[in-house]
Amino acid sequence: MAHLNGHSSPHPIADAPAVSAADAVGMEPGADAAATGSLRRTFTALEAAGIEYCLLRDWPSRDVLYRGGEIDMLVDASSVAELDDVLEGLGFARMRSWGHAPHRFYVAYDESLDVWLKLDVVDRLAFGAPGRTLATSFGAGTLNNRRASGPAFVAAPEEACVALLLHCVLDKKRFSSQRCDDLKELCSQVRDPERLTALLGEYWHPSMTYERMAGVIAADRWSELLAYGPEVAGRLRRRDRGGELARRIGGRVLRKLNRVLPHFSNRPITIALLAPDGAGKSTLAEGLRSSFYFPMRSVYMGLYGKGAIRSRTNRVPGVGFALRMLQQWSRYLTAAYHRARGRFVIFDRYTYDALLGGKEGASSLRSLRRWLLAHACPAPDMVFILDAPAEVLYARKGEHDVARLDTQRRGYLEIQSQLPPCAVIDATANPADLRRAVTGMIWNRFTCTTTPGQ
Repeated sequence: MAHLNGHSSPHPIADAPAVSAADAVGMEPGADAAATGSLRRTFTALEAAGIEYCLLRDWPSRDVLYRGGEIDMLVDASSVAELDDVLEGLGFARMRSWGHAPHRFYVAYDESLDVWLKLDVVDRLAFGAPGRTLATSFGAGTLNNRRASGPAFVAAPEEACVALLLHCVLDKKRFSSQRCDDLKELCSQVRDPERLTALLGEYWHPSMTYERMAGVIAADRWSELLAYGPEVAGRLRRRDRGGELARRIGGRVLRKLNRVLPHFSNRPITIALLAPDGAGKSTLAEGLRSSFYFPMRSVYMGLYGKGAIRSRTNRVPGVGFALRMLQQWSRYLTAAYHRARGRFVIFDRYTYDALLGGKEGASSLRSLRRWLLAHACPAPDMVFILDAPAEVLYARKGEHDVARLDTQRRGYLEIQSQLPPCAVIDATANPADLRRAVTGMIWNRFTCTTTPGQ
């Protein structure tokens, strides 16, 4: 559908082909085999790198399989540094997470499914509100007792049950209907009641046993479990020996910084959309803005048409040119502001429009003026030319005649060689497919240039 000169796509997340149904072990009956393709590659890469991990909640889950979402993962503390390299190689970008220790957040786009995946990775289990977390020594035992479930490793039901109880009571302070069902399912999977009783005694309450807890859960007495919250938190706080207070003070400052700084250590990229009228720039831009995981803004950069400067002073030689240059820089600085705030930017048209329609035999001054306008602002990181036959463009919008639209189309194709590496996109494609392909290329370009966050 598109070819991006100079920017190949090295990440297997975005390029993942569908796996066969026979290979999709661990999936729910009837699930599309491609659904776990990118996740499977992630789990396989972690194992190949010798990184011990286990998934904590929501696996396998239809929400993750079909609509993407967040996956909670516990890793060995000694492997945290290596984890950044492995996930970066798979097309994940690490987000800033100051003030949210021990959490590390990674995001990737799966083009084959058109879903965003987020990994919430911890190297130890802690519970409570951000800045008031209560650390535990739960993690090591959870990794030691992990077990295979399809393509991934998950926590054993004994550890998973206690971890989910603490999550609901200390983090959420409620039991959603989904979590109620999850806890009932985990109780039915327990194979070592004695170990679960020991875990409950250490991390919940000395009087709680597996049999008693299972009875409370089976009877839907969730308020009884919530009532344990203050006492459970108090026991964990006393074991933490003041650690919570230090994290609360430092975390408050870090979280404020995290809110005002961009999501990543590298700035988001800028994307210019070039096309004749009727090619679908606005539709594509709106689709990108509404579906992209991170904030994205549009900035109009057209030299002519809507928003163009029109004034009587334009009749004075050089004034119109200077005003147009100032207008473009004003728009570019608006884009620079959004980028500094961590937003990706889409340029609707760009200064390159000045290269169109140059007449043979034009004066040197006129040619120089066009060149200066075309290069008035720094080049965007990516350029997409939306291409479609003039008849299609006319049928969509009917604003100009076919001959004029064909001239516009050929003009954009002819100036490719004068632009930064760009992709020529088939604008006759289904808008959803077009948006998905462009999203994949944008994310691949970004993850090729970004570095691990802080």
